[in-house]
Amino acid sequence: AQNAEAAAFMALVETKLYLAMIQHWWVDDEGYELVGRPSFVHALPCPLNVYVPWVLRRRQIQRVVHSGVGTRNAAESCATEVFQALEDRLNTTASPGQNGKCGPFFFGDTPTALDATVYAYIITILHVPQHVRTDNWLAANLLGSGKFPQLIAFAQRYHERYIANDTSMHLAPTKPKVIESRQQKEAEQQQAKPLSEEEQRHQWSNRMWICSVGSAASLYVIFMPHWFGSQ
Repeated sequence: AQNAEAAAFMALVETKLYLAMIQHWWVDDEGYELVGRPSFVHALPCPLNVYVPWVLRRRQIQRVVHSGVGTRNAAESCATEVFQALEDRLNTTASPGQNGKCGPFFFGDTPTALDATVYAYIITILHVPQHVRTDNWLAANLLGSGKFPQLIAFAQRYHERYIANDTSMHLAPTKPKVIESRQQKEAEQQQAKPLSEEEQRHQWSNRMWICSVGSAASLYVIFMPHWFGSQ
């Protein structure tokens, strides 16, 4: 019975909550500009940092619209439904019930795959850059509403028991490492010895060549189906 209940909750989290996150970070215009696109802009070279997010967003839009979560209201409703179901389940283990199982996790004293999955989703929602915290309505719905104290307490317990020693993970939102490393790299470049005129021309030529090849590849991928389809 426990395995069946855990599987049902896992399916709920990995479908509805996942789709709500995708809608917020990839379909919603504001979320895409603040979270989705910057994660690739700082990690990929030009023009891939423009083309790859565009392609991924098109695919995610088709996915969430097909699933009926294409609007922010629908996504927020899905997320709230999942949060409430998890909150209700944690309430049953907060005090002894008919089955006598009481503990800090979903099925008592011992964490299961469900606990690890739920924690992973919660910390993903909360682990966003500080400057977009106020625009993260998923986090606001989870933390700011005050409706899900058991869920927040669960995440804190799991974090302190199993993750706190890992300095790469924080329950509080922090700036992504890729952005920090990029800023550090730029600062190091500014402190480095200035390039000669010949080195600057060589660097510019390399960048133009990379952009030209990337642009040609992007155009080929975009228009190839139309060319072959018209023949």
